Amino acid sequence: MLRWAIADHSDVLPFLLEAPIPFLDQPTVPKTVDLLLNGQDPFLLSLSEQDMLFVPYDEDGCPIENRVDRHTSVMLEVMNQWTRKNPDMPIVVSGVPKYADICAAGVGSFLHNPEESSPDRVYYE
Repeated sequence: MLRWAIADHSDVLPFLLEAPIPFLDQPTVPKTVDLLLNGQDPFLLSLSEQDMLFVPYDEDGCPIENRVDRHTSVMLEVMNQWTRKNPDMPIVVSGVPKYADICAAGVGSFLHNPEESSPDRVYYE
């Protein structure tokens, strides 16, 4: 089988980030939007209490804010370390909320409503 990655044929520097999603590769209750958003699953909690999970899981679950917080923080640090090691090619971003900001305000407060945007800035697949 022939396998290749994007980096094999371009100058891209790929990074793989993962966060515990409450229904990825784990036995759970039915997959619902509510489970995706709040990440609370009584069955997973019972498995956690029996030490049968690979990631920490408690009664707070793993809400989407937590997963977005982690990815945002990790990407900011990846960019920071890249810039530190490659000062001639810095990655400069602004307006990215920090972990505490997302925890306090929620993910939705940092998203733009496409209904309120200029039509020339909204793209659909």
